[in-house]
Amino acid sequence: MADELPPIREWWSHLAAEAKEFLLEYPAAPLVGTVRQEVSNASGVLVEDGTKLSDEDVQFIRSEAGAAA
Repeated sequence: MADELPPIREWWSHLAAEAKEFLLEYPAAPLVGTVRQEVSNASGVLVEDGTKLSDEDVQFIRSEAGAAA
C-alpha cells in the first residue's frame, strides 16, 4: 500500500473523465474511492484511503487541463 501516489504521468491519461474532473475540482481533497481505484488499476499500486495529490501533481493536472482547453 502507498500513501504517496506513483508519478502522475504514469496514470493520469488512464483516468475516466469523471475522475479527472473530480481531481481538478477538488485538488486538495483526499481521493475518493472510485478515483483511488482508478489510480490503483492504472498504476498497479494500492492507493490508501486519505491519499492526496502532491503540489507537483496539482501543477501537472492544471497544466494538462490548460493544454486541453
